[in-house]
Formats: sequence, structure tokens, C-alpha cells
Amino acid sequence: MLRKLISAIWIAGTMPISASADSVIGIWQTQDRDGHVHIQPCGADRFCGTLVWFDPQSPTGPIDRQNPNPTLRNRDLTGTEILSDVPATANSGASGTIYNPHDGNSFDARIALQSSQTLRVTGCWGVICRSNIWHRVSQ
Repeated sequence: MLRKLISAIWIAGTMPISASADSVIGIWQTQDRDGHVHIQPCGADRFCGTLVWFDPQSPTGPIDRQNPNPTLRNRDLTGTEILSDVPATANSGASGTIYNPHDGNSFDARIALQSSQTLRVTGCWGVICRSNIWHRVSQ
């Protein structure tokens, strides 16, 4: 469940591993296997991630019903940017943002490549952080 993934993201720490531009680019399956996120460059040493597939059987469903902006509550989650302006290295001290479509909250976010096939995604709410592992989708 994407809900568990993103909820989990805001409770643990991140590992200080560099993520090069060539290595994090691609499509990643969320830890709960209910979403695919396409990560690509969106600025100098920054990355953004768009939800390109969302399991319609997820409790939230394919619509962004929990968005804090009432005008966005009927939009399709597919195509929604859920990672914004995330730094290329986890130990840079900078962070971007991750959006949780299950509850409509956004958190500070970092990414760190663990291997060519696994990516640690960490979200923080203040000093409370949580990480999840996403897996690269074969193309």
C-alpha cells in the first residue's frame, strides 16, 4: 500500500549514500507495490518523481481525494508529481518534498541509491524520519 509506504517514510533516518544522476533516473516500484514513480532530473542536481501507475485496488483509489486543496480532490493520481526538487545526494543537507496521496500531507524528502536496483526514499516531518526501499521496474 502506498499509504504504508509514505506514512512509513516520515519516521526513520537516511543513509549517506550518493545518488548519481544516471543511477536514480527511471521507474521505481513503491515498497508496498501499489505505485510506480518515474524519477527524472528537474533542475541542477535535483530530481522529481511522477506517479505513472497507481493500483486502482488501493484503499485510496486512483483519485487524489485527500488533497488539502479542494480543487484538486477529483484529479487522477496518475501523472501527479509526488517527489519534488529532491537533491541528488542524500548527505547534501538539502531536501525536497514527497507528497502522500493517502492523507494529503507533504514531507521533507531525500533519496539514496542502495544498489542499481534499490532506492532508499526518506521522508521527514521535523526531526522524525522514515525510510522505505523502492525497487527499480524493468523496462
